[in-house]
Parts: sequence; C-alpha cells; structure tokens
Amino acid sequence: ATARMILVLACLLVPMIQPFGVYLRCRKQVKMIPEDLELKFSDKEIYVTAGGKAETISWKKVRYVLKERNMVILVTNSGGGYMLTNEVLGDKREEFYQFAASCISK
Repeated sequence: ATARMILVLACLLVPMIQPFGVYLRCRKQVKMIPEDLELKFSDKEIYVTAGGKAETISWKKVRYVLKERNMVILVTNSGGGYMLTNEVLGDKREEFYQFAASCISK
C-alpha cells in the first residue's frame, strides 16, 4: 500500500515538475538571444543579423512553416528555427504566413 501511494504521488508530481523544467530551459535560451537580432525576408532568402554577425538562409533550407495560436514558426533543415510572435507580426501575421508558405513551396 505504501509503495502504491508513493507511485501515485510520483505520477501526480510529474505533470507539475516537468513544465517547470521546460520553463527553466526556455529562460536560459531566451537569455542567449542577442538583443539586436534582426530578420529580413525576401522572396529568395532570409537575412539574419545578430551580434555583429550576418547569415543568409535560402528558403530552400526552410523545411516548413507553422502557424500557432500566438506565433508563426519557421523550421529550418538544420532543426533550428525562428519564432515570430503575434506581437512582432501584428496585423501582418496572416500575410507573412502566406508569404513564407509560398516561398517554401517554390
């Protein structure tokens, strides 16, 4: 009975502890994002500048685009990606999503 009680408590704690762990990992990742991160989009590529460095990403290297409730996510072939929140996109959210999806399908 005691072992069963411990097992039940452990099962109840996991849904509370796991999200906290995800939150802590996210905080670390957010701290690593440079303050001056800038993304520019054209129909041929994505131009990324941050911390004095620049990178050009071809749309061919973007695997897919996701439209979530509060953001649009671009996922690259390397497994990385960019999350653009509704706050950043504003009223251009749907337009940007359609633009990104059309660039990926080319």
